[in-house]
Amino acid sequence: MRRIVERGNIVHSEYIRAVFEGIARGQSQLNEPRAFQTLEEGRRYSNITDESNETVLLNVQYLRSKAELINRLEPTEKDLLQTISIEGLRLAQAYKFNKYVDIFTAMLNEATAASSLGHLQATPRSN
Repeated sequence: MRRIVERGNIVHSEYIRAVFEGIARGQSQLNEPRAFQTLEEGRRYSNITDESNETVLLNVQYLRSKAELINRLEPTEKDLLQTISIEGLRLAQAYKFNKYVDIFTAMLNEATAASSLGHLQATPRSN
């Protein structure tokens, strides 16, 4: 992938970011700790800085991927998972990305149930 990017064959940086996120998620399925580095590498290739819905969606997807990696590779890091889930949930709710509201709500509930803050529970979106 890096060679393809370096040759300049991909114009849209969001494609690069999505490919690296997919690779990182696959690496996490194989319990590869370098999945975090792969995820961050994809983010570095991305030069999107506007605040469009598309950009926010890419950031929400990145947060989902990062939360999934933490959940699989660092399951004791519930506070970090909770922090990322809260940020993802906030963005998903603000931009009405309902699929991600549900995903982050579930992640947040799982993280809070497993932490010492288990009495806090996120509420799912209302339909």
